[in-house]
Amino acid sequence: MNDFFNLKRFWLVLRRELCLSTKPLIIGTAIVVCMLVLDVTGIYKYLDVSYTVDDNNVKVDGYMIFLWLLAFVLAMAVLVSSAQISQNLAQKTSFLAFNTLPASTFERYLARVSVFSFLPLLVGFAFYFGIKLHGFIPLCWCVILLSTAFVFWGAVFRRYGFIIGFCVTAFSVFALFRWILPNVNLMFLDPIGRFVQHDFFGDGRLYLVLTVVLLIVGVINFGVGYFFYRRKQLIVKLKK
Repeated sequence: MNDFFNLKRFWLVLRRELCLSTKPLIIGTAIVVCMLVLDVTGIYKYLDVSYTVDDNNVKVDGYMIFLWLLAFVLAMAVLVSSAQISQNLAQKTSFLAFNTLPASTFERYLARVSVFSFLPLLVGFAFYFGIKLHGFIPLCWCVILLSTAFVFWGAVFRRYGFIIGFCVTAFSVFALFRWILPNVNLMFLDPIGRFVQHDFFGDGRLYLVLTVVLLIVGVINFGVGYFFYRRKQLIVKLKK
């Protein structure tokens, strides 16, 4: 008997998670649909604002400001959801009910990753690609990268995964631009830079490099997160 992964068992656990998590998914999808309708109808033109500063007419693109604000909110929603891998199992009764399901730990973990990380990413990308937001490709890349990291921190810290993940991410970004990049020799990245620069027909090589980096970092985060998640499982001995 396959005790690690079975597609039928995984599908049953995934359906259970979808049924228990329909509300946030419906809310996110409704926001995306409303923004797509707003974009198609052209109502956004009424959001533009013009005012005069020092005899100069300044025009503020209110629609783009609103879109970037909504993009930030959706990105944060994805990260919060990604960190929910263990948080809503904090109550003993819910944790026990989930761990006694007739499925392996990997199947339960993969089902929760699919519902709390992959599906919010799809909803967010539907917004980015539907609205055609400027700079959406780097934004999507960052959201995917941070989502995998927040899955890891959500698995490590059951209750405070998002807070810890946000603090670590903020400090890492600050340290990267404040201390690491100015003081580290990056000559070892020259082959990658030449590989990307020799793409005369577009950004295909750059996207390839970013995809490889995402796959490596994502597999590491998901893999290590799984082992932390497995350590939290309860060993239930049924009484005869």
